[in-house]
Amino acid sequence: MNELTKRIIIAAIGIPIGAFVIWYGGLIFVALISVICSSALAEFYKLTSFKNSKPHYTLAIFFTFIIHFSSYFLIRFKLELLILAIIILISLFIIVLGTIELFSNRVNPFNNILSTLAGLVYINFLFLPLLLLREFKYIVNHITPNIINSQAFFVLYDYQDWATFFFAIFSSIWVCDSAAYFIGKAIGKNKLYQRISPKKTWEGTIAGIILGSLYFWAFVSVAKLNIPIFHIIILSLLITAFAQIGDLAESQIKRDVGIKDSSTILPGHGGILDRFDSPMYVFPLVFIYLTCLLFT
Repeated sequence: MNELTKRIIIAAIGIPIGAFVIWYGGLIFVALISVICSSALAEFYKLTSFKNSKPHYTLAIFFTFIIHFSSYFLIRFKLELLILAIIILISLFIIVLGTIELFSNRVNPFNNILSTLAGLVYINFLFLPLLLLREFKYIVNHITPNIINSQAFFVLYDYQDWATFFFAIFSSIWVCDSAAYFIGKAIGKNKLYQRISPKKTWEGTIAGIILGSLYFWAFVSVAKLNIPIFHIIILSLLITAFAQIGDLAESQIKRDVGIKDSSTILPGHGGILDRFDSPMYVFPLVFIYLTCLLFT
């Protein structure tokens, strides 16, 4: 079975399941994000092993599920406690981690502790915005419950509108990546960042930004989401530019440890980090942008 066939099979299975879970939302979506994030975390820790570290997988994955599920419930019922809960959980994690390492008699305790903590923060804080954005309706209700400005982004009152918006972002990332790959392969001549990714070109990058942005605008328009054109332009540029920066950032890490793919969990695609490197940079920035708009 060749690589293209593997990619098609994985896509045919994964896309419908993912679409259903995103549309349904709720606890099933939290569970999916937690599993994906935990898999990415395990891959990150595998990368750190190339730097003579032995991170504490089980502890970090356990706290990952706690962070995600507690965030889900606090968003819906007690948003003001979310930051406090995360501070408590991170502090508790560090204390438990240090205590376990103290009695584990492992070599390189400094590397072990820092790599474990780095993975928990790096992976979770880049994955958590996927959950927060899907549940953004509740954040809006907590912060600005009486918002009525028809020009405001946040007149997406329906819970499913945020699922549609989630689809718009995710599919725009895919269009951007695909356009950058195929057009760069066809006509690309000027290398973008040869030290990190020798195959990427400026032609492909520009094509990804243009076609990904046009697709995002078309998706939002067809779906009739109430997003003013100014915000569409800003969001489309954030999505398409940082989708490619995220890809380069993860390539930098893999190149540093000397591997091509973060794992082989997805035949033909590589690992979770390989597939989610772009969303991990895009969704946090979109979440930050929308949150800032709530206070303007």
